[in-house]
Amino acid sequence: MYRAEYAFASDGGRTVALFQGNARSGDRHSQLMIWHVEGVNPVFFRWQLNEKFTITDGAFGAGLAVGVDENDNVVLISTRTGSVTRRFRLRWQKALRHLRISPDGRLVAVVGELVPNGDTAGESAQQAVIVAALDGATKADLMAGATEQIRAIAFS
Repeated sequence: MYRAEYAFASDGGRTVALFQGNARSGDRHSQLMIWHVEGVNPVFFRWQLNEKFTITDGAFGAGLAVGVDENDNVVLISTRTGSVTRRFRLRWQKALRHLRISPDGRLVAVVGELVPNGDTAGESAQQAVIVAALDGATKADLMAGATEQIRAIAFS
């Protein structure tokens, strides 16, 4: 049995990943365990970063995992080397809650709070955006109404 903060499957269920993070312990070590279901032994990646982050999804065919760091930056990590490949900030967003990456690794879907005019003390609204993984350029966005919530995002 394995403990994980986040678990996700990819490649039609043939690859499973468990993320054991550092959010509670204050430890700066995170571990992403990738298990190819056809195989007997899981492949382990363990790396150190200078900041806390949480991985929430992976596109293992593209060799990428997506997550968020403690400053609400979107972080793309190589599942082959464990290194950060890209990091970008979404304009006017904070409290990133759900991050998903497309199976080909080219798009990232994010749900967070939209902060008008960058005013973090002002009112905010929930927003979902789809951005390019390469540079964070917005491809589509959806804003929830005052009484609405965005509960899930997915790629097919």
